[in-house]
Amino acid sequence: MYGIKYNQRDIQERLSYEINYKKTLEDKIALMQKDRLRVQNDETKTIIDGAIKDIENRMSKSVKYIELYSNLIEEFIIGKRKIASYYDIFK
Repeated sequence: MYGIKYNQRDIQERLSYEINYKKTLEDKIALMQKDRLRVQNDETKTIIDGAIKDIENRMSKSVKYIELYSNLIEEFIIGKRKIASYYDIFK
């Protein structure tokens, strides 16, 4: 069977990346909202609103990845506990 194997450290690195990426997107949204308040032109406000919506969509994908990686790490930990308990049984 072919597939990609990940270890817990790889997944933790990916989780860390996604958390940092989400924080960066949140900061961008905050800056754009400040800019939107300063702008007088309605067309520019519409453009900024569209950009904010695009960033929010990317952020929702990042949140899904964070949930996925968190669940995978939890499964690794549970799997290690199960293996340890099986090992204790056959000791």
